[in-house]
This record gives sequence, C-alpha cells and structure tokens, in this order.
Amino acid sequence: MPISVYRNSSYDKFVARVMQSGDLDCMSSDVVISNLMHSREKVNPTIINNDVRVLMYMMDTDADGFRPILRINVVERTADSLFLLIWLVLAVVPNCADGSFLFSPSSTAFAFMQTRDYNCLSYLTNIVHKFNGGVPNVYPVDLFEHIWIVDRLQRLGISRYFETEIKECVDYVYRFQDIDDTAMAFRLLRLHGYIVSADVFKNFESKGKFFSFVGQTSQTVTEMYNLFRASQLIFPEEKILNDAKKFTSNFLQEKQAQNQLLDKWIITKDLPGEVGYALDIPWYANLPRLETRFFLEQYGGEDDVWIGKTLYRYFNFAS
Repeated sequence: MPISVYRNSSYDKFVARVMQSGDLDCMSSDVVISNLMHSREKVNPTIINNDVRVLMYMMDTDADGFRPILRINVVERTADSLFLLIWLVLAVVPNCADGSFLFSPSSTAFAFMQTRDYNCLSYLTNIVHKFNGGVPNVYPVDLFEHIWIVDRLQRLGISRYFETEIKECVDYVYRFQDIDDTAMAFRLLRLHGYIVSADVFKNFESKGKFFSFVGQTSQTVTEMYNLFRASQLIFPEEKILNDAKKFTSNFLQEKQAQNQLLDKWIITKDLPGEVGYALDIPWYANLPRLETRFFLEQYGGEDDVWIGKTLYRYFNFAS
C-alpha cells in the first residue's frame, strides 16, 4: 500500500550521516538491526532500490561476537528506502507485552497507522487517558522510578527515615515481575528479603555475554555496573550470577583502563567514581557509612540527565 512521505532534506541528510558513520549506539538501532539480521532467512539482508541506494548488512564476528555493521553504498535520496526499511522492521520486530513498539508512543503510533494492530491502539489509548492528552517519549517508567528512589535513599544514608515508603516501593516492584528483570530490581528485592531467583538473568545471557535487553548489540556502563552490583548478592551454586560477576568485572575494568566510563543513557556527575568504588570495595566488605561519604561527592541530584529522544530528568528521585 502506498505511503505518504513528508520529504525533509535536513532529516534525510541526518539519516545518511548517521548510517554512513556506523553510529548504531542507540536502543532502537540495537533492536531493529539485530532483529533484521536474525530474520535474514525471511528478509533479504541486501535491500536494493534502483534509483535510491543499496543497503548492505554485514556481520562482524570478531571481538564482540555479534555486532551488525550497516554500510551504505549509494545515497541519493533516503526517504523511500527509509520507509521500505521501516516496513521490514515492523514485520520482524515483535511488539512488547503492553502493545507498545519499543516502549515508544511515537513509534507505536506509526506502527498502528501501518498495521492497525489493536494492541498498539490499546497502549496509545491508555497512556493518552493516563496523561490527560499528553504522553512522555518513553512509557512506562514508573517501575524504574520506584527502583532508583530506593537505591538513591540507601546510598545517601537516609533510608532509615523512609522505611515505610521504601517498603511500599519494594512491594510495588515485587508485584510487577514484568519489569524487564533489571539487575537493580533483583538486588533491592534480595536485600529486602524477597525470594527472587537468579534465573531471571538467563534471559539476558548469550554465549557467556550479558545484555540489557533482547536484541541489544553493545553493552553500556550503567547496565553492566548495576549487574555487577547485583551479582555480588550470590548464593551457593548460582552459576549465572558468578558468570555475570566475571563478565561485568572484566567489562568495567577494561572501560576504566581506557578512560571510557561514559554512558549512552545518562549524563551524571561522577559515574567513573561510582564504578571505581564498586570495583575497589566489594559488597561483602562495604561499610554503609563509608559508601555514603563517597556517594555524597558523586551524586549529581537534579543535574543528572537521562538520554532518550529528548534529554529529560526524573524529578521523583533526581533532586
């Protein structure tokens, strides 16, 4: 079926520049490109449009094992090929459980216009009602906020003043186990006495390597940092946590040696300091008051900024 395309030369140039540079270090590209590669038996990985361009997907199987490389041989006009690629993406990237497309209202809206998927419409309708006509660039984030609030209060050394609120937050997280099983949630739940299985991390392990979500092609510092912290709350015979500890420790030490302790998700005051403290002082040897002393210097508060389609702040805990 025909697609109406609004031609924007600036956007076309941006797409071409990003693709030519090979800069795929963003969530959507991680998910999209890897799904296309895994679906190459259904979709020809070489997309040819006579008067537009040729896109070739190649697999780099060297150091990282799985790292798709996107190369553009010819770039004259991009909009037609871009929307052809979008159609292929809609065909091979599954919806999330809540009906969203990559947890993005705007992407889900486009997916609904093209597919008429009722689950997409249900997701969009729910968030429009929830936010009274306006929606965030990513949703949901409420579980994420609950987790980070508890973590910040504990590391600032003031959690004893908020015991009731912390219990409510942890109970909330425990009731909703479809929270992508993040390492931070696992750590906080286990610290507060909840029975949680380390097997949740098997969903994020492949061939001895760990990723934050299915389809991600590169790890980031904050994800591996939180997994490293969680892996130290290990019981005997929990092999998955032992593997996670080895992998994340090596990853963080390598980044530290290369002076690359930066992250694509967050701009924070002293991430290198946080990682350095965690590597130098394991959880079993950590003194809460000592950790608080260091974290007070590392904590950025309201200056911490999260990176998405827009730069944004979580005022519920970044204050």
